[in-house]
Amino acid sequence: MVSRLGSFVSYQVNVDASGNNIIGDAANECTISVDPTNLSRMAIGWRQFDDVTSNFRQAGNGYTTDSGLTWTFPGVLQPGFFRSDPVTASDETGTFFYLSLRSSWPVQTFFCDDMWRSTNGGATWDLISGKQGAIGGDKQWFTIDKTGGPGHHFQYQSFDQSNCAGGLFNRSSDAGVTWETPVDIPNEPIFGTLDVALGHYRRYSHQELRKKMEAVGFRVEKILEFNRVSRPGWYVSGKILKRTTLGPWQMKMFDQLVWLWRRIDRHLPWPPTSIIAIGVKM
Repeated sequence: MVSRLGSFVSYQVNVDASGNNIIGDAANECTISVDPTNLSRMAIGWRQFDDVTSNFRQAGNGYTTDSGLTWTFPGVLQPGFFRSDPVTASDETGTFFYLSLRSSWPVQTFFCDDMWRSTNGGATWDLISGKQGAIGGDKQWFTIDKTGGPGHHFQYQSFDQSNCAGGLFNRSSDAGVTWETPVDIPNEPIFGTLDVALGHYRRYSHQELRKKMEAVGFRVEKILEFNRVSRPGWYVSGKILKRTTLGPWQMKMFDQLVWLWRRIDRHLPWPPTSIIAIGVKM
């Protein structure tokens, strides 16, 4: 199925064997990767719904050998299993990887990840991590070290608090086959859709911010913690509700209670939303 809008042409990926639209199904949250050794080869993953009225989803996948002009949808990774949040990537040799979140159905009682690999451009996939072997959790993402350094072929995964075995980050040192026990990330990052919409790059720990400032010639006099009070609302809006803006009523209420926040902020038991470093140029 081909769609055109002005100068843009869109080629449908989740198609039948004849390249036609599959009536009644649905797909979303696609993630695409390109073979760097042959730019005509791409692999894509998505959440596959066989019925537009159902919330049961599987790990859809497809591939192309002609730069996306035509696509083959060989079927889901594991028929009959609830899967979500697909992430694909390619290493520098053109091997594709597919990180897939697995859970139970109809009630999600666990959130664990599997790693799959394709050495033939996405035509077939093999489970290399074993069942739930990548550990991980919900809203996962991963990247591959493609440098020539000591971490070559290492894979790094991050995920949120709804996870398989605690922590927020883990890695594989053997190209996705085995994964280390997840660890927490310093300063409990709460990145979400609000941060993306506002162009935030990262949240710094005290140690990291001090190190970066000293590296460019500053002597750090003091690091101040503030804005603890906004952390719960920021988490709910950006991580759970997936909002990209704060409502006017939220801002108005916050502004009207600034006098109160100033008095209680430093006494709140959770980490701050922000830190400020005061430095002197050496």
